[in-house]
Amino acid sequence: MAEHKPHIKAADRNNIISTKKSNGPRADERNFNIVVDGVPYLIRSIPIVFNDELRFRIIINGDTEHLFTWDSQVKMLRAIDDDASLLPDGLEVALSEKLQSQLK
Repeated sequence: MAEHKPHIKAADRNNIISTKKSNGPRADERNFNIVVDGVPYLIRSIPIVFNDELRFRIIINGDTEHLFTWDSQVKMLRAIDDDASLLPDGLEVALSEKLQSQLK
């Protein structure tokens, strides 16, 4: 019996999300250090597009992860994940400013 392969329309090919994990750096990934209130942080920033909206996957010190997106009410990038309330306000503002400066 022949193997059944799902039919994928040409327009849908770009919408397929790979499930393969890669630990290597991406071309659009940025790593930087930031110091807020005397505390040093190592930041890994990975831009992603979700529903035609640019978002940033932010990994802090290699273990804490947050998702940032544009908040039009406060006119800055903000963390929107479930643990966003745990992120220090000063760090969120500093990250927003750094990410916005990279977009220019």
